[in-house]
Amino acid sequence: MRFVAICLSLLLTSNLCAEAQKQNSRATPIDFSDPGGIIHQLAPDDGPPSELVIDPSDKPRTIGLLRDAKREEAGWHKQLAIYFLICLNQDYKQNRDDLLRIWRSEGDEDTMGLIIRVYSLGHSELLSTILMAERHSDGALSEELGDFFGNELKTHPNEIIAGLSQLSIEDQSQICWSAGAGDGGGMADATLAQVLRNLAKIDSKVAARCAINVRRGGRDAEVSDQ
Repeated sequence: MRFVAICLSLLLTSNLCAEAQKQNSRATPIDFSDPGGIIHQLAPDDGPPSELVIDPSDKPRTIGLLRDAKREEAGWHKQLAIYFLICLNQDYKQNRDDLLRIWRSEGDEDTMGLIIRVYSLGHSELLSTILMAERHSDGALSEELGDFFGNELKTHPNEIIAGLSQLSIEDQSQICWSAGAGDGGGMADATLAQVLRNLAKIDSKVAARCAINVRRGGRDAEVSDQ
């Protein structure tokens, strides 16, 4: 599934959208004789690449084709066009809002995967949307969010706890339970240990409550996996 590829690429690189500053062998070759195929050229596996590298000389025309694709495509390819435009620093606020509108009206785990990727580029205002997505998640989306929450508690615990502090105790507990459950198999032992160490260093009731529910999520995942 596409969301699996999205999650894997998130783990493989922290620089999710890098533009080439000069022509090099990593730049994606663009065939401008096939303007309608720009999405397939940038996402040959129908999922966003771990790194988007566009030769500077190709950037203006590529942006034009992506704008056309955003206007003419539908569904997942429209979402990819929006995401690539964000990667290329084009009309961020407008494209972010367009992606959020899609999420709220017809989005699924793949849409949330793109939002998570944009958040990981440093757009911290998206955290509240990601956290609130847990309220209505199930199946593949629950697994995706669980992995994300667990990874963020390991690498950026202060940001997650600050976000959780704005939510109800019920929401806090569910999100941290989801982090502990991960994709349904629980956290790896080393990850769990690091997460609990991180939370113990944060002097707040939110962090203490989160640690309790991370443990519960892990235990419940172990039981369901037996």
